Parts: sequence; C-alpha cells; structure tokens
Amino acid sequence: MTFPSLLPILLTSFVLIACEGKEIPDFPPLEQGSFTQLKARIEKIHSPLLVNFWATWCPPCMAELPGLMKEAQIFRQQGGRILLVSDDLMLPGISTQDARSKVLAAQKNLNLNAPIFLFDDENNEERDAYYHLPGAIPVTLCFDLTGKIVDRIEGGAPRERFREAVLRALGRKKGK
Repeated sequence: MTFPSLLPILLTSFVLIACEGKEIPDFPPLEQGSFTQLKARIEKIHSPLLVNFWATWCPPCMAELPGLMKEAQIFRQQGGRILLVSDDLMLPGISTQDARSKVLAAQKNLNLNAPIFLFDDENNEERDAYYHLPGAIPVTLCFDLTGKIVDRIEGGAPRERFREAVLRALGRKKGK
C-alpha cells in the first residue's frame, strides 16, 4: 500500500481516537427554525427531556448554563436528553449571522455539549402560549417519557434545582 491510499484510513483513525469517550450528539450542534419546527423537534424525542430557553444577551441564562450542563451530563447517562433553545434572534436588529456567531461562541466557551436550536420566528407569542412560557428567560421545561411537562424552572437556577428537575423528568420524584 502507498501512503496516498493509507491517508483515508489514517484520517479516520485520528477522528475516532479524538472522539473516543466523548458523546457524539445525534442532532446537529446548531439548528435554526420556527415554532413549528421546534415543536416537531421536541415531539419526536421519546425520552425524558429538558428544554432550556436562553440567550447570550441574558446574564441569568449565561450564569445558569454551567450548572445545567453538569446535571445534563448525568441526565444523559440515565437516558435523558437536553435541548437548548436560543432566543438570540429575538433581540431587535440582530442579524442571523451575528446571532449564530454569538451562540457558537457561547457553545465553545461554556462547553455546551448539547443540541442547540436557534429560534427564528417573527415573534414568540405562539410558542410562549403553547408551552405556557412567561415571556422572560431563562426557562427550563422538563418532560417525562410520555412527553408531559412535569416541572418547569422560571428564572435563573442553581445546579441543585436542575437536579430536582432531572429526577422529575426521570419519574423519580413527584412533580410540583
């Protein structure tokens, strides 16, 4: 075998070694879409699920993400899933490219190892009404295995509160 014919094998080996022991997400790291697309994304996940609504311009959102991600890692090991829904495009005057850049930078800086959905709709009233969201972020919705909302966290939360939400989503603690 010559070196050029070995190159694809070597590159594949390097990629596999680099990914060893790391969770490879089954969703694209950053997806963009409307309320209809978000709703469909959530409905097709047939696992306990945490959905966190956040934005890079929201200080309480940014402050809670590290604790959420630590609990999400444990949650995923128990069969749970997480979806981060960015409201960065809700900021008046921001371009899609600027919002994407800010979200990707936050993903890298905070090590957000979860699928991110960049919410891109004219307004969020339909989404907020459907999920009974208060309008202000951060908000985390906790779905059980059947897709029922069993807990919600409104406003910034400490890691311990996310642990409670994870237990509810897994059916190990009664909901509020």
